[in-house]
Amino acid sequence: MGFMDAFKKEANCQKCMVTLPKNRLNGYDSTKRGTRPGERLQVCRDCLMHQLSEDMDSFQGKAVAVPPLPKMGGYHFYAFWEMIEYEYPPAEVDVIRGLLPEDGTSCQCGKPAKIMWCSLELFEGNNPLSGEFRPEKAVKEPVCARCFMKRFEAEVRERDIYFYELYSPSSEPGLWTPMEV
Repeated sequence: MGFMDAFKKEANCQKCMVTLPKNRLNGYDSTKRGTRPGERLQVCRDCLMHQLSEDMDSFQGKAVAVPPLPKMGGYHFYAFWEMIEYEYPPAEVDVIRGLLPEDGTSCQCGKPAKIMWCSLELFEGNNPLSGEFRPEKAVKEPVCARCFMKRFEAEVRERDIYFYELYSPSSEPGLWTPMEV
């Protein structure tokens, strides 16, 4: 990319090469800002959903996830140990860890549930940046990886969300949450 490319108002999806306004591309980062192997891409919404579906098909961990928010610009996966490194109180992390679907829990489709889909009421004031969790207020539903993708994609399309930065999940248990970037 040359110096003048920074001033262009359009760019190509790095997967399908469709040309779109730059603000209609999504940042997909499986490297988590270079901290693990993977790739960093700027992709259209369709390619983002395809890539994330592939990630979720191979996802071996468990997670707590909340819907993405248009005003945040990011959707990040944090392993629970990372949350502690980012100075979340261990007791709060344990509260979230306690929401993971138990072994043997099934999704409404009958497949094993890997993700607990929680409403934004999980956070104090419905604000993911509050750092305070209120699991008793959240609507919770155990879902499989495919049903998670259906919900996630529906939220993204319905609310017309584009991500400056989306971190793919690791195989460790963790939290998927909207983040400001």
